[in-house]
Parts: sequence; structure tokens; C-alpha cells
Amino acid sequence: MRFLKKGLHKAVSSKWGEVHGYLLELYECQAETLPDDAGPGSDDEDALQHADENESTPIIHIRRADGTQAQSVPTAEKVTKQREERYLPQSTMFDHWKQMITLRPEIKCSFRLFWQVWCSDFYMMKIRKGFTHRCCTVCLKHKALIRQLAHDIKSREKQRSLWQRHIDSQYQDRTLYWHLRSMARLHKQPIVVILDGADQAKFCWPRNRCFAAHQFDSVIRPRLHIVAAIAHGFADILALSHCDVHTGGSATVELVAYVLTLFVKQGVSLQGRDLYLQLDNAASSNKNLTVFAFTATVAALSGLSSATVQFLRSGHSHEDVDQQHGQMSSFTRNRLTEAQTLDDFKTALQSFLEKLDRPHEPLRVVTIRDEMRNWKLYFEKLGVQMKGHGGQRAPHVFNFRLEGDTVVLRCRQFMSDISWPCRLDFCSTNDIKQLPRDGPADLFPRRKKTKDYIKNIFKLADAVEQKPWFMRRAAQELRDWVNEKHARPDLLDISFILDCLKLQRPPSRMDPMNFFVDQQAGQRAVGLEPMMARMVVSHAGRRFNSANPAGPDHLSPSMEAEFVYSVAAELVTHHNFSWPNAISLGEQSWARFPKQHKNAVKKVIKNDAEEDGMLEMPVRDL
Repeated sequence: MRFLKKGLHKAVSSKWGEVHGYLLELYECQAETLPDDAGPGSDDEDALQHADENESTPIIHIRRADGTQAQSVPTAEKVTKQREERYLPQSTMFDHWKQMITLRPEIKCSFRLFWQVWCSDFYMMKIRKGFTHRCCTVCLKHKALIRQLAHDIKSREKQRSLWQRHIDSQYQDRTLYWHLRSMARLHKQPIVVILDGADQAKFCWPRNRCFAAHQFDSVIRPRLHIVAAIAHGFADILALSHCDVHTGGSATVELVAYVLTLFVKQGVSLQGRDLYLQLDNAASSNKNLTVFAFTATVAALSGLSSATVQFLRSGHSHEDVDQQHGQMSSFTRNRLTEAQTLDDFKTALQSFLEKLDRPHEPLRVVTIRDEMRNWKLYFEKLGVQMKGHGGQRAPHVFNFRLEGDTVVLRCRQFMSDISWPCRLDFCSTNDIKQLPRDGPADLFPRRKKTKDYIKNIFKLADAVEQKPWFMRRAAQELRDWVNEKHARPDLLDISFILDCLKLQRPPSRMDPMNFFVDQQAGQRAVGLEPMMARMVVSHAGRRFNSANPAGPDHLSPSMEAEFVYSVAAELVTHHNFSWPNAISLGEQSWARFPKQHKNAVKKVIKNDAEEDGMLEMPVRDL
């Protein structure tokens, strides 16, 4: 590539304009604003504040040795004012040039001209490193096939066109989310909440300059879980928790319930509105039955018109919440020089949120989530199980709506799809009424710490407490946390959801509860995308199948949950036990239950299901 050494000689021509137009489309449609946490930042107090557009751009004046001025170079602020820095997925400039000449055969352009236009007009558009974020599986498959088809020009061009259809389809998914976000910011009908967790490796505690010393190289510091929930047009919320606190479906449900309660307490009406939960495509924390059962319950009892859980495609899911995480990690690295306790982190992050430039979200809240309710065990009482909602072929959109006395689930593979090919009866209102009206009675257990980990934490506490560090508060906090004697904050306020469960309807002004005041507030790609998986929902001897109503397998409720709940209900009803103690005794009883007796119970449940008969129901299309 020696011809690239000729430098940049910008010439105004039709080819230059055509390449500029293609790169502008690439910048607007594919590039993502995702600040990476790399490199030192400024320590100025106003570093988080955006520069005023009317202020003059500072200039760095370079002078020769004799004192005469040689040239004037604008600083980096001018670059950010013109266009923000964005990142393309892992690729090369040569790949994008080949993609352009394949998709735009009318553009006759050499790689040298393409390189010149990119470096001159789009120097702010960069290609991120492969190890920074995970890549899209479909994109990697397309690239692999394009390399394998080097001997066949027509097949390679066809594969590039299919790859572009995939890129266009995922962009349509993101534009749909942007449309919903803008409607929520204008206080229109939908309520849009996006949730995502931050990288734990960037939030270790305690924080102090002393940890740069060689003495602490072998010491492992605990990490914090930080989850952001942005309710567009309403609030920006951060939830902090220790690393031994559960982060699965119950944690997601708890935070969503807290956000809805904030809506109600601020006087926002949920009646007749559509709720959209934009979550990360992770089965462990978001794409599971606990979250879906909660969403169905909210759709049935809260007065919402519908509740939708939707996911962007893996590898193309970096949105505004990820950008906030990047700014937060930079703030923590550059500004938060010392934080000995979790309360110090809370105070610092509250200051970060207050200075964050998000004019559409006036409410800024940082809360500590040390314990949470066990929603997983609670919703197992519904007896609903699902199949086909995980994996690469799983749907990305799940819509729950109350129709009569049945909560109907509709699914589609991608957000940009028009039709709903799958319609299932998820549960009935009678099933929801069987749930305990006081909500979950027990708390989710914490993760167990190993002996080596506990020993390491005590070693860290002893080291930071000694001279010359004198971090006594951090040492005491570490010891209390390991021994589980630290101060436990109150559970998150989810009174609105608890009121809905207790009343079996939305609370009103006449109820002696928390009340609120009503206010007026493509086409899909084909390519290598897999077909949507077969969805199965089973409930108490009934099964509804979107593809094959007479499938071979019958999904039964969890025997352990049924046994534990029946024992706990008996103890609470007739022996005056509290729910936590009763459930604990039920779990102990199940653990001591002989294996042969468990098999006998399983056989009895299976025979009962066969005697009741399978109530099959054909798929109903929209």
C-alpha cells in the first residue's frame, strides 16, 4: 500500500461526493456512539459539561524555534462539535470498500480515493477493537462465507447483498426503538424503559490511589453490580449491589417494579398505556420465564393496554444506556479517587447523574439493592413453562395483552417484522388470582463465598487498615460484608405492584393505598438469520403450540416448587408460621425427601395429568 503514502489531496469531484454520501450513510446507520473506557481523562470539574455551541473553539498555536508562528491546529473540541465520535463493528477499511463497490456498482472508485475521503471527512468514524464488545454471529458468518467464495465473483456479490440486507434489517430494529423513545420523551402514549448492566471489572471497591502500589497486585477487590434503568422522558435510575447479590430474573423484575412505582408516585397514570421493556438479549437475567410471568401479571392487573418485552439482536444492541455506562466508567476512573464504602459510591454516582446531560429525564435516582424478593419461586405457582424462547432462533419480541379473562402472548422474530406469526394463551386471570396477594414472602438467597475468597477479603482489609493507608472505614465495611453483618438497606419500594396483586386490579383514589392522578400525558432480512423457533406454553395439563399443537412432550410444573409451596401453605395456615420460616422448612423437607419417593410423586403427577387429558388448542393467527 505504498501509494497511500502520497498523503491527502482533497479534490472536489463527483466521485468524491458519491463516496462521501456512502460513508455518511454508513456513519448514520451502522456506526454506534459507544465511548470506550480507555486512556486517562481530564480532572477538571467541568469535564462532564458539554461545551457551549456559541463559544469560540480554542486553537493551539505552534511556533518555530525562532519565535515565528508556523501553523494553527484546532483542538479536539472542534472535532466533537462537528460530529461525534462513532465506532463501526470489527472490520477493516478494505472490507467496507469492497462492500461499497458491490452494492453501488455505479460508483467507480479506487481504494486510494475511498481511503482519502474516509480520512479527510470521516476521521471521527473509527473501527472498534474486537475484544471490546461481542460481535454479531450472523455478520461473522457472512464474512466467513465471503472469504470462502473468493473463486466465485457472482456468489460473493450475492452474499454481500444478503449481508447488507441483514445490516438494513437490524437498523430498522433500532429505528423502531428510537421512534418509541422519542414518543415517550414527548409524553405520548407509550412508556419505554431500557435496562442494562455495567461491566463489573470497572467498578471495584474500595477505591484509592494506593491500589496502584505493587503491594496490592495479588489482592482481589470485590466488584459492584451497577444496573441502569432509563425511563425515557421521566427518570434515570442506577441500582448498586454487592457481587454476591443475585442478578437473574428476580433482579430484573424487582427493578422494573420499582420504576413503575416511581411513575405512579410522581402522578403518572398507567391506564390504557403501552409498556415497552427494552432489555439485553441475555437468558440468565432477562429472557426467562420469571420476567415473562411478571410482564403478563402487570398486563393483567395494572391497567396497561399491553406490555411488551423486546430485544435487539446480539452484537447490534449498543444504545444510549451503553453510552451512559461508558461515561460512568470514565467518571469513576478519573474523578472518583477514593470511595471506601458503598455509600461513597452512591454519593459519587448521584453527583454524576445530576451533571449528566439528559434533559428529557429530570428525575435522577441512585439506590442500593442489597436484597430482593424471590420472584422466581413466586411465579412458579402459576405452573406455566415455556419452550423455544431461548437460543439463536428465539423470538425477539414478546407482547402480552389481556383479552377477556386470558393473557394472550404474541411473538415475532425481530422488532422490524410486521406480522405476529405466533399467538398463544399464556395464562388466565384465575391463574393469577391463585398467587399470594402479599407478593413474594421470601428473599432470594445470596451467592456463597468460598473460603479462599473470604481469606483474600480479610487480607485486603488488614492491608488497607494499616499505616500509611488508614482506610479504616473500608476495612470495617469489608469485614462486615464478608461476615454478612453489614447494614441492610430497605427493599426497593414496589408498592404499586403489591397493591395490584392485593386488589387484583389497579389501585384507585378510593382505595386506602398508594393512588395516582390521571394526566393527559421492513422489510426483514433473509440472509443467514435462522427461522423463528417453535414456541410452547404449557399450563396445568394444557399445551398451546405455535407450530405443532400435537407435540410429543408434556411440560409439567416444577415438583419441588409445588411441594415446597404446599408444605409452606399448610404451616402458615394451620400452625401460625411466617412465610420465610415455612418456605425454609419446606425446602429442608424436600432436600430430605428420599429419591424413590420423589419418583413416586412424579409418577402420580404424570398419571393425574393423563387422567385429566390434554386439552389441545389449534394456533390462531392474526
